[in-house]
Amino acid sequence: MAGFIWIQSCSKTKEVTPVPPTVEIAAVSELTINSARFNGQISNSGNQDISDYGFVYSESNAAPTLSDAKVSHGAVSQGTPTPVTISDQIQSLKTGTTYNVRAYAVIASGPVYSSSVSFKTSDLVQGTLSTDGSTGVTIFTAKLQATIKSKGTYNISEYGICWSSSNPNPVTSDPKGTISGSPASFPAAFSVDATNLTANTTYNFRAYFISNGVTTYGNTLSFKTSPLPVLINFWKKLTDFGGSARFGAIAFSIGTKGYVGLGTTTGYSTIFKDLWEYNPDNDVWTQKADYAGGTMCYGIAYAANFKGYVGLGYTSKTETRTPSMYEYNPLSNVWAQKNPIRRGNGGIAESGYFGIGNKVYTVGGNGTDGKECWSYDTGTDTWVQERSLPGTARKNPAALTIDNKGLIVGGYDGNNVLGDVWSFDPASRAGWNQESNFPGGARTGAIGLGIEGKGYVGMGLKSTGEFLSDFYEYDMSKATWTKKADFSEGRAVAAGFVLNRKIYLGTGLSSGIRKDWYIYNP
Repeated sequence: MAGFIWIQSCSKTKEVTPVPPTVEIAAVSELTINSARFNGQISNSGNQDISDYGFVYSESNAAPTLSDAKVSHGAVSQGTPTPVTISDQIQSLKTGTTYNVRAYAVIASGPVYSSSVSFKTSDLVQGTLSTDGSTGVTIFTAKLQATIKSKGTYNISEYGICWSSSNPNPVTSDPKGTISGSPASFPAAFSVDATNLTANTTYNFRAYFISNGVTTYGNTLSFKTSPLPVLINFWKKLTDFGGSARFGAIAFSIGTKGYVGLGTTTGYSTIFKDLWEYNPDNDVWTQKADYAGGTMCYGIAYAANFKGYVGLGYTSKTETRTPSMYEYNPLSNVWAQKNPIRRGNGGIAESGYFGIGNKVYTVGGNGTDGKECWSYDTGTDTWVQERSLPGTARKNPAALTIDNKGLIVGGYDGNNVLGDVWSFDPASRAGWNQESNFPGGARTGAIGLGIEGKGYVGMGLKSTGEFLSDFYEYDMSKATWTKKADFSEGRAVAAGFVLNRKIYLGTGLSSGIRKDWYIYNP
């Protein structure tokens, strides 16, 4: 039977008449140009469960329903003490627009509505302002300028400019410069000083003012702080390498970014497989996809055609030498396996390596006779055995490229550290040519990097176990060495790359294992 609730007992059935809830709405309050507060209540919850309650509102429907805009509060169970107060601040309404609003409650038989109340958002005049520009931009500061063109109906209580390096449209919760009160007249031009900025970083900024509790923003502009100056022949410390401290890591550069990864700690207690990208524009490290070949140290690395090539090296504490080679695509952050080196004695580790054109060359190293030279062609994915180094067998030499020639400096022959220098010209019939000895003396684990016709070699380890910090420039056309500024401390088996004619260098082994990072401008 419709319209009744039946209660069955052991002796008879009792009828209970369903009572719907009573929903009421009060006057709309706190009206602004784009917001209003709705107020209402469930004055009597009746004797049925309420599955949902709240407000419905519309600018076109005189009696809004659940199909219009609504604010929902969920369920109310039978027996809930009444009244149940309903109050909501509604934002993003249209300026100067009439709306109708009703409170509602939903029971099993459908929604129950209050009467409808009409209200109109304010026709208040909103003030206007513009973000004008920036001047005096330095490494860490900038002066930002704006104009309040009109204040609108209400007085301004605060105004200023906010900025952010990550938010495309900064808000007042971002860093800001503020001025309390209101300008005396309009239009009112003003400026604030942005401080504690980061060097070589792009910032977005926009002006704002607050009136009647409402924040109004201007247009968004941007500026970029100046880069940190790098003095000539000076080592400047940067943000530490993003990964753990290590030595025997690999490094290469592609485009405007550098990459460092893999490597090990003392006794191979940890061998790494992580890869990190360095952005010199903001001095920030970002971890990239792990090396697909697994853990590895003392391998080789080179970049050609906007891809990185990493391979060989040790993969275990027992100095297992891998023949593997992998290609890294920085755009997709994906590694792809390439052809391994195929030689009778497996892989190679602790070799010297340099790149010429599309090829990377590996010279000497553990697992060879100490003189073998192999090339890997990144374009054809092929390995070729080249002419062997005519000098002493060695591992851990410094290696670099100068004007399409490779250079090998020093190393360790199993008994002694070395100080001889050999150049390799793939276009020459002879291939190898001995250069004048390294002026800094014999060493192993040194680092070498080439920049537009000049080579830079330094640091490493002496036979006495002393870590060296000296650094030299080599002019191959004149066969002359020039002493440059020492590194910050003695260091061996560090990693480094070249970007924008500057050397970036760090990690390595000294009195401890390092993760610091430096820039050097020759």
